[in-house]
Amino acid sequence: MSEVIISLEGHNVLFETDNSDFKNFFISSFPINRKGDFSLPLSEFLLQKNQETFKFFFSSNEVSFSLTDDLKQSLRDRSVPSKYINSKYIEEEDLLSVLESKDFNFKRLRAFQVRNLKKLCSLPYAANFSVPGAGKTSEALAFYAFNRKEGTKLLVVSPINAFTSWNEELKENFPKEGTFKRLKGVSYKTLERNLKGDHEFFITNYESLRNPDKLQVIVNFLRDNEVVLFLDESHKAKAEKTGQQIINLSPFPQKKLILTGTPMPQSPDDLVSQFLFLFPGHQVNFSEDLIDDFQPFYVRTTDEDLSLKKMIRNPGPEELYMVKPYEGQKRLYYEYIVEELDKGKGFSEIFKAKDIKKAYMTFLRFLSNPISIVNLANEIDTEIAEQIFNEGNGAKMDAVIDRAKEIISEGKKVLIWSSFIKSIERLHNNFFDNGIGSEYIHGGVDSEDPDEENFKIDIYENLDTREAKIKRFKESDEVSVLIANPAAAAEAMSLHYVCDNALYLDRTYNAAHFLQSEKRIHRLTEGEDRQKISEIFFLKLRGSVDYHVDYRLAKKTSKMSQFLKDKDIKLEWLEKSKDEFYSNINDDLEKDFQTFFKEQINDEYSISDYTED
Repeated sequence: MSEVIISLEGHNVLFETDNSDFKNFFISSFPINRKGDFSLPLSEFLLQKNQETFKFFFSSNEVSFSLTDDLKQSLRDRSVPSKYINSKYIEEEDLLSVLESKDFNFKRLRAFQVRNLKKLCSLPYAANFSVPGAGKTSEALAFYAFNRKEGTKLLVVSPINAFTSWNEELKENFPKEGTFKRLKGVSYKTLERNLKGDHEFFITNYESLRNPDKLQVIVNFLRDNEVVLFLDESHKAKAEKTGQQIINLSPFPQKKLILTGTPMPQSPDDLVSQFLFLFPGHQVNFSEDLIDDFQPFYVRTTDEDLSLKKMIRNPGPEELYMVKPYEGQKRLYYEYIVEELDKGKGFSEIFKAKDIKKAYMTFLRFLSNPISIVNLANEIDTEIAEQIFNEGNGAKMDAVIDRAKEIISEGKKVLIWSSFIKSIERLHNNFFDNGIGSEYIHGGVDSEDPDEENFKIDIYENLDTREAKIKRFKESDEVSVLIANPAAAAEAMSLHYVCDNALYLDRTYNAAHFLQSEKRIHRLTEGEDRQKISEIFFLKLRGSVDYHVDYRLAKKTSKMSQFLKDKDIKLEWLEKSKDEFYSNINDDLEKDFQTFFKEQINDEYSISDYTED
């Protein structure tokens, strides 16, 4: 068989032939998969550069080929951005009429949501980049209702901690419907049975897509049904394994929508997987190009649209937030860390860490909770280690605790953020010892996996679950403090009706975690006009990484605000944080630290998601 037969097998395009020239060409141009056959994911086959590569081979070598009918149809259906750039918006009257006819509770929609939906519903593939708390979930379900026909199904890919809120919104917006069928944690055989049933609404998590057998089942579901597919918190699709699997799914749904309030938390690279999900086959030469390419396809509701008061950061005197270290911590820093840097040692060696990521996390944890590395200190200098041990929490943690007590004394609740389990639990124990009720959430706290029909949290039962802890903080007068890790709780947690103050013991370079964590308290509060305050604590040491984190977060947020054309997040802190960073590092220390900062920035995305404690 000298002809090349090109067919669609699941989410892959399979090339079958005896032609040795083609086989040699394929091996030299594309990686061979684990099965050893000649195949590519459909999403890669659709790329313009790959299409041109195949065309060049076939024409220059006079090799014939044929495409199966289903592959031809996939090529015809391929979504191309240029088709939709000038799409005419849906008229409001037509929009609301369709929603009413589809049993959607359209009377709950606000004016800015209707404005967004007029654009979203005019497109088959679109993005909603509205701020947290602006009703993205309701708008997404309205988009589904608008495109709903007999037999249409909805699949949502979402973080697990958002499953409950999707169910709640479904009940509010489709009062006659049931609930989402959860697809996580089941075998691929059970997954297959669930998807073949009569259920209409399905939800799964990003991690489940990494299983190739489950991915194939979902691809078959998308190919065999008319499915609308949503990605919730779509910036998470950048992760290497998850991102590729998401793109592998992307050619098959009839309609697609992505949702996130922070679409570009690190750099323009964050936009690539999101755009390719909407438009598989689009050739991305430079990620920066997507800043313009995305403009016709997204909507955004801003804080100004919601008439939100601007959150105030660090309103108190500078000395409240720029905390001077205790003597033991100060000695370890200058007498060991800085001296070792002067000798030319790297951070990994200084902190006895296996890589720069571990070194960075140890360094950051040392600044906010020095006793957490007392064993390392003991290997260096027993006298300094004993001094650190006797100093207890350390100056920065003590400052956060003291500030929390002041807020609580005013009859208010307070939310405290830290990236480290040991720091979170130490804070909790301190409040407990002082007779102050507190709850904590980190990655080690289980989330409820409730029965779909009868889920109801009792604040006095399920004592250790994420949902029960949040409910107690919101409803119990005996709980004044919630301590949380942004990686575990920066999404799908609304505290704006009960809490006005957030304190940061530490932060990482992950801008999504920081911006989303602030939004846990800074959201639309019906009938109330409350000032929200965010207070960020720094350890006042020469070269303290706290200042560098702040500067990098400010730069990233400024770039994202330019992409979104949102003046609300064009934060004034950029120049201030730049000045503070450079004024906090003299010439000698800048030389010592520049290698660390360079290494860290080059691997910043992975470090920012690194949560090992």
